[in-house]
Amino acid sequence: MKKLILVAAAVLICAGVGLTIAATAPTEPITIATEGAKRDPVTFDHAKHADLKCEQCHHNGLDEPKCGVCHTVEGKDGVSKAQDAMHARTTGACRSCHFDDGAQKLRCGDCHKK
Repeated sequence: MKKLILVAAAVLICAGVGLTIAATAPTEPITIATEGAKRDPVTFDHAKHADLKCEQCHHNGLDEPKCGVCHTVEGKDGVSKAQDAMHARTTGACRSCHFDDGAQKLRCGDCHKK
């Protein structure tokens, strides 16, 4: 009986954590901009990427600062430049899916709209 109660409690805790994460995921598009960038900001729609794990982009956790705080135009302190953070061939948050792994293929203007 104790095992059944422990299993039920574990299931409820896991379900609660899952619902909390789902409830805190943004539903509105956000704008990704880097001060001084040559290209226009990108509007990112979290809802269209709901099948991905958050950590695929939020590599420092969900409470991290906006990308451009660390990933600046010129890069700093061993942190990759903003362009590389999004576009690097194998590690870029956007390019690793949209150019190499079979997701919808995109061109620059598809994301960087004027």
